[in-house]
Amino acid sequence: MHTHPDRPKMIIFLTDGEASAGEDDPKKILQNLPGVNTLKSRIFVFGIGEDVDTQFLNAVSQAHRGSAEYVLPNENIGIKVASFYQKVSEPVLSDISLDFGDIKVKEIYPIEFPDIFKGTQLVLLGKYDNQGKAKITLEGKMNNKNKKVVFEADFPQESAENDSIPRIWATRKIGYLLSEMRLNGETKKLRDEVIALSKEYGVITPHTSFLLDTRQPGAVYTGTSSLGVSSVLQSGNISISQANGMEYNNMVNDYRPLSLGTQGVAFAASERILQDSTSITSPSSDIKYVAEKTFYRQQNGDWVDSAYKEGDETQEIKYLSRDYFDLIKKNPWITKYLGIGKNIILVHGGKRYYIKE
Repeated sequence: MHTHPDRPKMIIFLTDGEASAGEDDPKKILQNLPGVNTLKSRIFVFGIGEDVDTQFLNAVSQAHRGSAEYVLPNENIGIKVASFYQKVSEPVLSDISLDFGDIKVKEIYPIEFPDIFKGTQLVLLGKYDNQGKAKITLEGKMNNKNKKVVFEADFPQESAENDSIPRIWATRKIGYLLSEMRLNGETKKLRDEVIALSKEYGVITPHTSFLLDTRQPGAVYTGTSSLGVSSVLQSGNISISQANGMEYNNMVNDYRPLSLGTQGVAFAASERILQDSTSITSPSSDIKYVAEKTFYRQQNGDWVDSAYKEGDETQEIKYLSRDYFDLIKKNPWITKYLGIGKNIILVHGGKRYYIKE
């Protein structure tokens, strides 16, 4: 392999995505790759044609700090390869690591930090458990020399600024969970986590639909429409709370077909968009984002906080009544939510308010 001492090592892998010799089990190939890739080269994949195994190729590139591009028969591979070479021709920082000092961080996305090239940026999103000021240490290699940058940051216990960050973080996590489901198959734990995140943050994916039920005020149900949900659920004749009680063996549990062909390329592209999200807008007129909260519009016109659980007792307050204005006076923060409609179920501080015209 030809290498340049001042540049990160790279492998450009052009493939139809099907193993034709030796080991042909994708999971075993993924397990064996770290032992073979002793130079820790970045692996950049170009999947060519409609029969590529997109989930396998995505997993290869992500595990080795690269990326995957797919070229369908009607696309020009020369343009895509030229664009790729233009991007990676000027590396800025490689072998990136971050230390957050005394701050305990978790669930950071992307999971593997990619190299930074000229004109690109690395945006990390994650959670932290404790608060306070901290020194963050960024380390990497620049022109084959170790580079270290230390800067200070404040991790507050609570902040009203940047309230869209949790939703973007959830979008990225959903993207990674869906990829894991396609690679290893669905489990109840993974499915339930995708559903919970989708409902709480109002993230609609190619695999997720939102079912609104008007039988009871505030009954919002969420289900996956493409991955592991029966046709009766898709038709809207059964709520997700009932569906969750079904025998899990009745759910579809084979996602390999969703990794292959034109559909697989489309799924891979959508999951990559989720994983790389840096902003998000409401996907439907029936879903509204207000600060950190997500509201769903029921068929009866009510707007319901995603934190509300069916059957929870609510304090009913008549719209524009004395109690309504007393609530605003005691809780000025509530005004930012009241603008979405006259009939709202709102959850805050352990209390549930049903504001009704």
